[in-house]
Amino acid sequence: MKIYLGDNGIQNKELHDLLVKSDVLGECSVIYKADIDIEKDMLKTCDVIIADVSYPTIHLGMELGWADIYKVDIICVCVKGTAISSHLTKMSKEIVIYTDIPDMIQKLERLFLNNYETIV
Repeated sequence: MKIYLGDNGIQNKELHDLLVKSDVLGECSVIYKADIDIEKDMLKTCDVIIADVSYPTIHLGMELGWADIYKVDIICVCVKGTAISSHLTKMSKEIVIYTDIPDMIQKLERLFLNNYETIV
């Protein structure tokens, strides 16, 4: 399974490294912007995009729009207390609210185990 990590420009490297080390998500191919040249083309080949919308950016919004057009499952994650736009609630397959990074990883692992039959 290919997972694209949405680019909010803030914590991608740290989050990418934690996802790769995850017992569940580490079995997937986790891709983020630093690994590729043209993210729009890469999104076409992905199964899921994980986007931290705690700190929304225009670029992240564009990636989510592309993912929606390409029928890529959109999973938004955000820090508890973040205001979520109605557009995100409509286009997201799931919204994961977390208190800290370990909490987010644990919730994502549970989500993938329960909702995606084939991880690898």
